[in-house]
Amino acid sequence: MSFAPPEEPKSAAPVCVAEQHPSTAIDRVEFFVVNPGWRKNLIFVRIETQGGVVGWGEAYTQYDRDSAIVGHLKELGRYIGGRDIFASKNFTQIVIDDYAQRRGSLELYSALSGIEQAMWDAAGKALGQPVYNLMGGPVRERIRAYANGWSYGLTTPVEFPRYLSAVAITAGRSIADGFRLVLRQQ
Repeated sequence: MSFAPPEEPKSAAPVCVAEQHPSTAIDRVEFFVVNPGWRKNLIFVRIETQGGVVGWGEAYTQYDRDSAIVGHLKELGRYIGGRDIFASKNFTQIVIDDYAQRRGSLELYSALSGIEQAMWDAAGKALGQPVYNLMGGPVRERIRAYANGWSYGLTTPVEFPRYLSAVAITAGRSIADGFRLVLRQQ
């Protein structure tokens, strides 16, 4: 019995969608540090493709880490220009291997996750699909969520009545918004 050798693939190089469709190549990366008026800042990442598709992500941050995360976002912006929004895993690997030389940190992973979320968001918009469809489809019809009632910054018993009054107002608004549980943490 003889076996025929397998046919050689026509092209061994991976296909880059951005080369075939330049409109999916990333043209611009921006980030915004937002102070919500309490606790820590929020850092949002915005990418835009040459075709005008916009994707948003959020880079997790902690107290006093904003400048380090912003520094990584600035530097990673040099790596992402011209890359395809559909190549998020390739970009992640390049960042880990080349940029970080396999020495990650909370700040690096925070910046990277914000960019990757923005890439997924832009890819979903380009395809006219929600991101969960790109990741294998929905898992549940609904999920239970709760509203947070943080007691951050309370230091004396005198402050608790004011806090409880604010919690009652906030809890009422949360219930009106459809939440069935308000979690108060101290």
